Amino acid sequence: MKKILIGYKGIFLLPRLLSEGITESFLNDVKSIIDNHKEMIYNHFSDCHVDFIFSSYENEELEKFYTNHLKPISYSNIPSSNCTTSATWNPQLLHHKNLISEIKEQGDYDLFIITRPDIKFLRNFDTFNIDESKFNIVVEHNGHTKNCDDNFWVFPREHLQSYESCIDIMIGQGKTTHEINHELNRLNVPINYLTEYLCTMEIGQDIFSTYKYGWEKFVWTKENPPTAPWGMISDE
Repeated sequence: MKKILIGYKGIFLLPRLLSEGITESFLNDVKSIIDNHKEMIYNHFSDCHVDFIFSSYENEELEKFYTNHLKPISYSNIPSSNCTTSATWNPQLLHHKNLISEIKEQGDYDLFIITRPDIKFLRNFDTFNIDESKFNIVVEHNGHTKNCDDNFWVFPREHLQSYESCIDIMIGQGKTTHEINHELNRLNVPINYLTEYLCTMEIGQDIFSTYKYGWEKFVWTKENPPTAPWGMISDE
């Protein structure tokens, strides 16, 4: 039986959590995203062995909620001192390091999915054009840097070491997770982009959306022009 490990990094809607705290409305939204991930992602692996791991920030209520619903085999936190803003890059890299440590403790898996707990998938995993022999990234950005999306990565066991090497390089050189595609290229790791950059979509692709964008598809109009970080001018 194929073994799948799904790793979640970060915490659900950090700015909202910091301002609102754990409320019934907040937990209802957390549950709605779990249901979405189950429908769009987990169900694809119904004939596989699937485990979950988390790298988050300390929050007992949220940890208990995920433990009850997903029963992760590992749930660890990075120091809450890193929990200043969801846009800082160092905590993102620390989450990846934390996930890598957890992965090493859990044994062999055939496929790894690294994502975050606050994105809503807009279509099913079956439609993603996944190549399980490559490092799958949603999209290459349209800006001058040609960076990439960092919210959903899928890769086989053979690329696990390269994943770790890229994270270490980016930490050492002060880079961001959006630059992993450049490091993968330097290591000759084959990349599969799940979609071409879609200039009609607010975040350049139609695979997922975020709470920031109302969890819905956004189409650019004259009244709603493209903006950084996903716009035509810059992807930083």
